[in-house]
Amino acid sequence: MVMRDLKPDYETSEVLLKGFILKGDIAFAMEALKRMLDNGHRPSTDTFHSILSLLLRKDGYANEAADVVQWMLDRKILQNVDLSTNVVGKLFGNGLIERAFDLVVKVYASGFRLNMEKLVDILCQEKKFLEARDILLFSLEKKEELDPPVFCRVIDELCSIEKASEAFDLFYKAIEEYTAGVFCSCMNSLKVALEQTGGLKEAEFVCKQISYVKFAKK
Repeated sequence: MVMRDLKPDYETSEVLLKGFILKGDIAFAMEALKRMLDNGHRPSTDTFHSILSLLLRKDGYANEAADVVQWMLDRKILQNVDLSTNVVGKLFGNGLIERAFDLVVKVYASGFRLNMEKLVDILCQEKKFLEARDILLFSLEKKEELDPPVFCRVIDELCSIEKASEAFDLFYKAIEEYTAGVFCSCMNSLKVALEQTGGLKEAEFVCKQISYVKFAKK
């Protein structure tokens, strides 16, 4: 019998996998993880988190990290919010937009969550403002409680790249969950951007919100 046909028990498999992780050997660690799963063994939650940390430390392993998160979701293994968030951020950073959004949806569908404020910050740093907007829209749909300045940051950035219409859409949906007053810091720039791009009806709506806020403060 050749070595690859051997099926080590759970304890041996876990020790081997942890050894590869400690050595930083991604190829062998991933192979050991796959074999454990194929043999019906379930690595510990800490081991899953350790291999995710290893994959995130190296460039070029966004897909592999997403695979690991997916395997955890399939087995209802507890997610580490920061690690899962960083995996999604890596996917976005590598241009794997569709897979990133798909993983976000699957994480929430499985009853887990991500650090959306951190994810939006990652996207803004990479100047992926449209993707940040979509993440915020998803957050609103899922009733996530995010700080209003996170929305204002994305609205301002969208206006700066001449995406006033998309910025208004985010603003309009956000004030359905929050009061308009918490968006004071970005309403003026949004109004100006809309006026400059011909969105006069939308600009008028924003102007009314500004007036309401000023009246409420009196």
